[in-house]
Amino acid sequence: CGCYRIGSSVEFDWSAVSCVRTLRSLGHHAIVVNCNPETVSTDYDVSDRLYFEDLSLETVLNIWDIEAPAGVIISVGGQTPNTLCSALEKQGVRIVGTSVAAIDCCEDRHKFSRLCDELNIDQPRWKEFTDLRTAKAFCQEVGYPVLVRPSYVLSGAAMRVVTDDEQLDAFLKIAAVVSGESPVVISKFVENAKEVEFDSVACRGEIVNFAISEHVENAGTHSGDATLILPGQKLYVETIRRVKKISQKLARALQVSGPFNIQFICKQNDVKVIECNLRASRTFPFISKAFNVNLIDLATKVMIGAPVTPLPIHLMDLSFVCVKVPVFSFARLRGCDPVLGVEMRSTGEVACFGASKHEAFLKALISAGVPLPLEKRTILISAGPLWSKMELEPYFKILLDLGFTIYATEGTYRFLMNSVVRGQGTHLPGNASPASDSGLRTPTTAESDADACIRAKYASRIIRVRKPIVGSNESHNGGHQSPHALSLIESGKVEMVINVPDSMNHRAATNGYLMRRTATDCGVPLLTNVKVASMFVEALNKKEAKEAQGRSFWDIRSWDEYWPQK
Repeated sequence: CGCYRIGSSVEFDWSAVSCVRTLRSLGHHAIVVNCNPETVSTDYDVSDRLYFEDLSLETVLNIWDIEAPAGVIISVGGQTPNTLCSALEKQGVRIVGTSVAAIDCCEDRHKFSRLCDELNIDQPRWKEFTDLRTAKAFCQEVGYPVLVRPSYVLSGAAMRVVTDDEQLDAFLKIAAVVSGESPVVISKFVENAKEVEFDSVACRGEIVNFAISEHVENAGTHSGDATLILPGQKLYVETIRRVKKISQKLARALQVSGPFNIQFICKQNDVKVIECNLRASRTFPFISKAFNVNLIDLATKVMIGAPVTPLPIHLMDLSFVCVKVPVFSFARLRGCDPVLGVEMRSTGEVACFGASKHEAFLKALISAGVPLPLEKRTILISAGPLWSKMELEPYFKILLDLGFTIYATEGTYRFLMNSVVRGQGTHLPGNASPASDSGLRTPTTAESDADACIRAKYASRIIRVRKPIVGSNESHNGGHQSPHALSLIESGKVEMVINVPDSMNHRAATNGYLMRRTATDCGVPLLTNVKVASMFVEALNKKEAKEAQGRSFWDIRSWDEYWPQK
């Protein structure tokens, strides 16, 4: 059932317990191996026998010799059991469900890539390296950013998006030894693409049931940390068709019998496979609860050869949307930069139903302990590079229309004054870096008196603030007309902080880090992702608009009311 660490706990515990309950309901004895005292699977009355031991090859072999079971199920406990399957099979242990050869095919980059090529399935360019020189040459060939990772990783451990040679050098020195015994896989990181997940149960290669969910964040955020929408709301019909077709191809080729998860990266209708996991993903409990179909119950019956009936989910017939948001413990991790990436950092999750994705999203945020900033309507924004400022531009206007006062750091303030107040458009010059604040251009049309009045009102609620200086002991308030960002956070004058990092390198101490860390330490809600911030403002606007019409935004119902029992 996995190990005692972030990324391998409650979601896989649910899958393990569901599997045990199904086995026992079918008249089988179930033995659990788990050393996590906080899980339900280690309760004394859940299984017929509990071994409170670490999940190592030696331990499992000893238990196999003592108990002599009919087989071992490894596909419901996360990545850790998966890493043991080849060694266990070599020692004569019978693995129940999908074959070990198929699992190894998906875990081995070379084998999986060959399979995708044979099936004409697209994937991001990648290569395996045993020395730094050739790794750098590949990165320069495909262009940065790239994703660097070893094989058989748990929760994105030792994975990183790097943006230049210097970061590549530094990361490989601290994260991995690049040698023939421990090669490193580097793949092209596709920017501004959507990540889509396909979770399914298959029986001898034929899909029994499935669900397609989309991440709110662009690709680059670990799936365990992503804000998930189920069913996906902003996916092209052609994208969904291709995702289903590719998934069925892989299931048949691998002869999957049990749970599996495929992660896709989608840009327009260009669909690429990131990876395929022949096990239950951490999304299985969310999907099962949202759709009232226990996917692990189905998977367990498939694995032990019990009869199963396909239970297709008709996504278009659903009258609700579910959104899952992560919960973090950054406040307890002093000094940690609360920015998300490819390595999992969340310690929990909350999921909510709603009539729309916006309602479900706000419900989930509130349930996760994020209050809506509607009392003072004050928000501190440091929008990062120019591309993120441009993406957030319409949402800045929405906040101002909703009566918010925006405290903006220097670059964001200049952008707001030029684009929102003065009506000057922005563009990215053909030879300019997206991270540059160049690209402002003068207005080409005269504005009306009404427009001028609106812009003057906007200007009165956009306040320039000073960023903290790394390593400086300057006073937050002394001798300056502009308020200091940290003092605004510490005094509680702002109810939320939107702080978008300037780069994918979150290891260096920056003024952005100081603002993010201060917000976390002071308990001020913090958003660091452009897509999440955009959806948050969009949802607030929907709420305010509906309530302005005298209608309630919230549809408060219990789970039983969404899924009445027959």
